[in-house]
Amino acid sequence: MELRRSLLRDELEIKTFILFVLKHFYEPVRLEVLTEISLDRVSNYFDFMDALHDLESSEMVQFSDSERSCMITVKGRYMLQAVEKTLRPSTRRHIAEEIEQIIADNRRDSAISATVRSDGNAYVAELVLNADHGPILKLSLRATDKSSAERMADGFRARAEKVYLSIIDTLTEPDESD
Repeated sequence: MELRRSLLRDELEIKTFILFVLKHFYEPVRLEVLTEISLDRVSNYFDFMDALHDLESSEMVQFSDSERSCMITVKGRYMLQAVEKTLRPSTRRHIAEEIEQIIADNRRDSAISATVRSDGNAYVAELVLNADHGPILKLSLRATDKSSAERMADGFRARAEKVYLSIIDTLTEPDESD
C-alpha cells in the first residue's frame, strides 16, 4: 500500500520545495519534469505556477530555452540553505530518491540511440549502446518494412542492456563441439 503524500499548501513551503527539487539537478530541468514531480505534492497547479513565477521574479530560478526549462540560481541556493529544514524530512528523502531515479533514467536514455533510416528498398535500424568511454555496441539491422525496423528500434531502447549481455553471453559461451 502506497502512503498518500502530504500536500504542500503554504506559499513558502511550495517555493522551498521547488528550490529543493532544482538544487538536485546539475543542468536545466524541463518544466514538464518539474511539474510532474511537484503536482503529487502541491495542493494545485496554480499555486505551483504562482510560486515558480515568484521565484523567477526574485531571481532565485532562471528559465532558459524559451521558458521550457529552468534551474536554481546562486541566490536561490543561498535562500534554500536558510529554509530547507522547514520541509519535512520524509519529503526531502522521498524527493531526493525520486530525483536520483530520474537522473539515472536520463543517463540511460542518453546512452542509447536507436534510429531508422531508409536504404533503397529496405529500412535499417541503427542501434547504439554507449558507455563512459564510447560505444560498446553498434548494430545495423535490415528490415523489409519501416514498421518492423521501428519495432526493432523500440525494442532496443527498452532492452538495450539485455541485448548487449545476450550477445556477450552467446559469443563467450563454450562451443559445445569442443
